[in-house]
Amino acid sequence: MDSLSLNAAAASRHLLALHEASLAISADLSLAETLKRIVATAARLVNARYAALGVPDETGAALAEFVISGLSPEAEARIGHRPHGHGILGVVLGGASLRLRNLGDHPRSAGFPPNHPHMTSFLGAPIVHKGRRLGSLYLTDKQDAEEFTAEDQYLIELLAAHAGIAIENARLYQTTVARSQELQELNRELAALNAVAVAVSQHLDLNHVMAEALDQMLAASNAEVGEIFLLNEASGDMMLALQRGEWAEPFQTAQRFKRGEGFPGRVALTGQPLVSTDLAHDMRYLPRQVLEAGFSKYACIPLLAKGKVVGTLGLAARDPAAFDPASLSLLTGIGHQIGVAVENARLYEQVQQLRVLEERQRIGMDLHDGVIQSIYAVGLTLEYINSQLAEGDLAGASDRLKDAVEALNATIRDIRSYILDLRPRRFEGDNLIEGLKRLLAEFKANTLMMVHFTADPLADRALTPEARLALFHIAQEALSNAARHSRASRMEVRLIDQGEAATLALADNGRGFKPEQVEKRVGHGLVNMQDRARSLGGKLSIGPAANGQGTEVRVVVPKRVGV
Repeated sequence: MDSLSLNAAAASRHLLALHEASLAISADLSLAETLKRIVATAARLVNARYAALGVPDETGAALAEFVISGLSPEAEARIGHRPHGHGILGVVLGGASLRLRNLGDHPRSAGFPPNHPHMTSFLGAPIVHKGRRLGSLYLTDKQDAEEFTAEDQYLIELLAAHAGIAIENARLYQTTVARSQELQELNRELAALNAVAVAVSQHLDLNHVMAEALDQMLAASNAEVGEIFLLNEASGDMMLALQRGEWAEPFQTAQRFKRGEGFPGRVALTGQPLVSTDLAHDMRYLPRQVLEAGFSKYACIPLLAKGKVVGTLGLAARDPAAFDPASLSLLTGIGHQIGVAVENARLYEQVQQLRVLEERQRIGMDLHDGVIQSIYAVGLTLEYINSQLAEGDLAGASDRLKDAVEALNATIRDIRSYILDLRPRRFEGDNLIEGLKRLLAEFKANTLMMVHFTADPLADRALTPEARLALFHIAQEALSNAARHSRASRMEVRLIDQGEAATLALADNGRGFKPEQVEKRVGHGLVNMQDRARSLGGKLSIGPAANGQGTEVRVVVPKRVGV
């Protein structure tokens, strides 16, 4: 075989080896594994005893990483220090290939650190991708010759080009994985924030909101136990409101902290989050049972509303990695939401208390105007009967006594109506017709009136739940007024569909009254009915019934758009 054929065969073997080497270094997308594969492949490709890959730092003038092949971990550990990228390595790091028979003969040779193996032949090539220097390949001690050949240099330079692509791909993959993990963490945080926001917006029950929020906090952090303390506005103390977690029992020993005392008291005083990473030596934390249960970290977050602390949220963990700055930011954001929920729930309780007071005032006025006046009238009648008996007018006294008994029975019915309040508790705005049927059945049982009810299903179907509920309350008030004041024996109720509006009409055959002569005090039933109708964009009218006898209450409300 001639020399040309030998050269062609050698080139073919080298190209095949280079192809296999390129596949090998591209087989893994992990950056650390990719660097190791490049070093091992380079050594194998040119039969070098030792190989290394240096990665420059941000300045490009020194090495940040140095991956070695050919040395055991023990031998590598015995070397005094890793290369800094000066001397001969610095030449290659600057972007130039270098091939030496004996690296000690080069003018920039700086020698070897203690315990470093002796090396002679040297081959170095930069790793460049799209004009960026990503690293350098260093090979020493060719095992089948005294020095590396030009052909070896050519192969290593080709391998370095492939290595640049592999390193760039691995870095991109690493960046993508890191970004994906960040997005997953962000999505988890957003899910926790959203869950708490939903609980805050959909519920006014404080216990429900706190339980939902605390569960989300435990899921979003590495905490095992969570607790919420609320500020007692009267005493200024922090009172335990809720605890969650499988290990909550040790925390139940401390249920009250004075202002400035313990973590809850200190956070209430400063309004700033407080984190302890060593509870065993933190004198600010008081419950020793928690320490005995193995907890070492504790985070206490203020619950703020309108810039004031209304409570604190505490989380305890055994995990040393718990409560990093990112998670602490999330916990603080959720704490603000819980603080708003606490304030809203308390305001709602105050509104409910005001409604109770207003209702008591209304009932008191109605009792005074109705029941008490009726009883007073019966008392006057009995006094008159007593005078008739004294005068011997037995027939007149008997007639008066019958009137008094009838008046007392009517008063008893009024009192019974107040007690029952004519309010079926199950109606929540779902089906107005069924709600009115139950209301009228109870009204008939309480008053013994005849009741006639007609309803157009189209009218009910077109109403919003808010409109159904308002019409139901208007019917309650109208029936209550009729029972107390009308002296009627019959009540007719109609729910009418009128195309773009629905009408509820309640008419009795009683003695009637003039609305303009009735005092319209705040909380009075007539004012309530007018306010409810007005809130729906509707209109309420009260006047004589169509047959000229009794009173009719009529309310007209618009339907939903598009129904």
